Amino acid sequence: MTNAVGQSGHLDRGIGLWSALSTNVLNMVGIGPFLTIPLALAASRAGAPPLQIFGTDYPTSDGTCIRDYIHVNDLAEAHVLALGRLGRGDESFAVNLGTGQGCSVLEIVRAVENVTGRGVNRVIAPRRPGDPPALVADPTRAQRLLPWKATRSLYDIVETAWNWSERSRART
Repeated sequence: MTNAVGQSGHLDRGIGLWSALSTNVLNMVGIGPFLTIPLALAASRAGAPPLQIFGTDYPTSDGTCIRDYIHVNDLAEAHVLALGRLGRGDESFAVNLGTGQGCSVLEIVRAVENVTGRGVNRVIAPRRPGDPPALVADPTRAQRLLPWKATRSLYDIVETAWNWSERSRART
């Protein structure tokens, strides 16, 4: 696999405490400049560069890539539960953290438009080499071992990111 997101789940193994706890997270939503949701939020602002949608011919319901996005609070809750298991002396384990369901790029665009009340300026770009049509976590083991399940929706994720972005812009 040449896609960095797909490979990134292998980067956390074997380092300090993480050798006892290995988590694989495909798409935590944060404020990084190269992540789809922050880019879509930025593209909803006047004068901002458009969101590039890399391909609309994937074998998905709307032709755009599907990824499993997880709210940072869901991720934090899972890590607290996992560290609690290790603190009780349980064996080392590895789990996938995600919702188990994916969202397409166009679903993200619609969520951003709903949250912000603004259109998202976007352009269609060619597919990127190595991008698979869908990357979705299987969180079944995390649900069983921790027990934990992501509870926040795509709308919640976008709303949290938007609110953070607006507060951050107000401070500058």
